Amino acid sequence: MLQKGAAAASNTSARNNVAKEVEKLNKKHVELLAYDEHLRYYADMHITLNLDDG
Repeated sequence: MLQKGAAAASNTSARNNVAKEVEKLNKKHVELLAYDEHLRYYADMHITLNLDDG
């Protein structure tokens, strides 16, 4: 949706702002994918927790 907005932007300033926002969101997406892989690794270990172990 933002990429379509960049194409429809009337001036270069607005286009650059949308491009920066798209880049920022892409970086967040990559970071979240890496975090998801990290969580999946630990979830697959099936660690049991002892809540009484202070």
